[in-house]
Amino acid sequence: QNLSAEDASNTVNGFEQKYPFFKQVHDDYQLFNRRMVQLGIDAGLITKKQGDTFMDMDYVPYYRFAEPPKGASEFSKSMAAKAHASLTDPNVFEKQLEGGIIKIGDLYENITRNSALIVSAALKNHAMQKTAEALDKAEKLGGPKTWGRRAKEGETGEMITFYENGKSVKYKIEDPALWSALAGLTAKQKQLVRS
Repeated sequence: QNLSAEDASNTVNGFEQKYPFFKQVHDDYQLFNRRMVQLGIDAGLITKKQGDTFMDMDYVPYYRFAEPPKGASEFSKSMAAKAHASLTDPNVFEKQLEGGIIKIGDLYENITRNSALIVSAALKNHAMQKTAEALDKAEKLGGPKTWGRRAKEGETGEMITFYENGKSVKYKIEDPALWSALAGLTAKQKQLVRS
């Protein structure tokens, strides 16, 4: 059913009057959502500006039973297509949305899935950042350059990608097994490599 913005607002207001706890549930969810977005900022997956955009909207993940687009970043897998598009087009939510015919997943399962994907992406990205720091330090100390180095623009081959302040960073890897081994080190072990 197509509701105008006024009809939608009237419906929400009616529910809030009939069920006063709705507003508290909404406020609690918004606090939770802001913290998840902050995790994405802190991990370098998105910029502060992008995060502020997500924190200012009433976003609830409505996953449809479909796979994310091939090549989607870890963070973008955790957002619906419109939310992902807002990273490059902040006005995307001003456009008229149309429903689809694929069944939408359960709300609580969608929130849980979204949160799990954001946490997973943040942890993976943090590990990759620390591994890259260890490789950079090892190279400065005279370690083999074949371990891995920041890729040059347009370079091809074995690449590892992660994000710093929302920007994609690529490392050219000559020895993927070594990269995997370094990525598997504990934080304390990586600190020893970097020091």
